[in-house]
Amino acid sequence: MGIKNRGGSPGGTDRSIARRIWRHCPILLLLAALAACGFPRPPDIDDDTAPPAACTRDPDCSATTPFCVDATCVACRDSTSCPTARPVCDMTSHDCRTCAQDSECDSGACDLAAGTCIDQGAILYVSPGGTNADTCSRADPCSFFHAGSVVDPGHPYIVLLPGAESTAPLFAGTKATVVGGGNSAFPNIVLSNGADVVIRDLTLAESQANNLRPFGAGSAIACNGTCNLTLGHVTLQLKSLTALTAFQGGNITIRNSIIDNGSLQVSAHVVIDRSSFLSESGIVSSSTDQELEITNSIFVSNSGNSGISINTATNTASLGSAYIASNTFINSSIDCGGNSLYDKIFDSNIFNGANSLASPPGCRYLYNLITPSINVGSGTGNITGDPLFVNTANGDFRLQTGSPAIGAADPSPLPNGHDHDGKPRPLDHRADIGAFEYAP
Repeated sequence: MGIKNRGGSPGGTDRSIARRIWRHCPILLLLAALAACGFPRPPDIDDDTAPPAACTRDPDCSATTPFCVDATCVACRDSTSCPTARPVCDMTSHDCRTCAQDSECDSGACDLAAGTCIDQGAILYVSPGGTNADTCSRADPCSFFHAGSVVDPGHPYIVLLPGAESTAPLFAGTKATVVGGGNSAFPNIVLSNGADVVIRDLTLAESQANNLRPFGAGSAIACNGTCNLTLGHVTLQLKSLTALTAFQGGNITIRNSIIDNGSLQVSAHVVIDRSSFLSESGIVSSSTDQELEITNSIFVSNSGNSGISINTATNTASLGSAYIASNTFINSSIDCGGNSLYDKIFDSNIFNGANSLASPPGCRYLYNLITPSINVGSGTGNITGDPLFVNTANGDFRLQTGSPAIGAADPSPLPNGHDHDGKPRPLDHRADIGAFEYAP
């Protein structure tokens, strides 16, 4: 049977066909339409891959993401809406997370291990105008000296409010965490009677007219007796003081810190990582049975006399061992002594312009770049050549393309897994000699 165009219009035949198909095959058309619309659809409730809900105001959002930010429902708008266990609102993702630094907490102090903010009630607050008579609360901050005398297990944190502190504390047998908040303070902090103190984010600056205290005379930080001391992001800017003295054992840990023109005089277990020793600063380890570990750090000497002196070369009875790895020494000397049964190992360091590298029995040099070449006795993998620093004059000791230090470090795993900048070590199949991994 033929189909005619009864309306005489060009589209009449097509419309007639459509009407007859709809009359005889409605089910086929319905199924085709449903398929085109994506039916049947898979369930999308609780779909983790679904994008955040769009919104124009907070009431458009659900309980788990109750805030509307940039037309998206998110968990937090600022840190005031985050729970205690995750007190920080990440301003990129607008998700709550744990704190990673003190400045992220309104109280001024973060428990870095737990990632939670310290309550104000556990903090002693210090300000430049504070006195020994003040209560050390946030509203009534006291002097730094007074906070050191009253710190206790119920108030183990000391937070320095903005300004330069003119007093210094004595920690006698106490445990404390000092948060500097980037402020500067008078040097001569003293630990005694087994004190256990963490100091972070603080500058200790020595003035020309420095009024030294009797119990801390001569040192910016002094351990009178065995102590445990940790410095993190601390800068010592000194003129005549020794940076640190610790002669009776204990544990000294220094990370991400700068010692400018002041040496460490220690007889203790010492761990140093990602730090800088500038001008005439260095490390002198006297007779001790403790260990010395120095990694990913920079030593720059103006005179060529400073650097590291281990166990004094004439004291052959000392039992102390040392592991000095992945550092960069500029014009720095090494004096290495002690009992030959206890190794003092220099591994994968750059020695550039060194006056002397002493290697009496018990001191070994492995996979170091030494320029100019110096006889360090028996060793493995030591090389010489221009390290090709990026800018020696301006203190940039990163490596340029073609440096002989690249890929020439000890093939065995080096400690910490990072370099001076915090980049992973190694970046390639084998680590680079010196404090910095080469990054094109």
